[in-house]
Amino acid sequence: SNAIRIFAYESAKSTIEGTMGQMAMNITRSVNALINTERYAELKTPEDMEKEYYKELRQEFVKIKETNGLKYLYTMNKNEDGTIYYCVDGFPLDSEDASLLGDVEEDISEMMFLALEGEEGYELYDSEEWGTLISGYVPIVGSSGEVLGMMGADFDAEFMVKELAKANKEMLVIG
Repeated sequence: SNAIRIFAYESAKSTIEGTMGQMAMNITRSVNALINTERYAELKTPEDMEKEYYKELRQEFVKIKETNGLKYLYTMNKNEDGTIYYCVDGFPLDSEDASLLGDVEEDISEMMFLALEGEEGYELYDSEEWGTLISGYVPIVGSSGEVLGMMGADFDAEFMVKELAKANKEMLVIG
């Protein structure tokens, strides 16, 4: 019946989303644990890209992104006027996809905002610019408990969405 087919589809979607979301969270938490928050707090302006710690962190992110099959790996900060900008990302600097320290991001989801306020979580996120992503976010918290920024890890979920759509069509044929 149709109700069973819809239930099976929704159930599969939520299982895959949950599994990929947890994977994104695990990576985000473990990468976040590598961050030296005192040194991270000093990365504020494009000039800070010359600092040794920025270069080290960026190289580390590039490796982690490739090793884990992530589409994106990055940190974002919010300045006093509420502007949200990239700090470190997981693309080599010579990549056209690289975000530089200070690049402003306007396309911010509710979950990203929450991470910048100190919450953690994951979401299936659909963006005109970035595509369909499963993203995990954790706050980067300094030694005295202040939120310095947030870490994000994104898996490409286009494949998952296409496979589910295909399975849904096949269920239609069978049903």
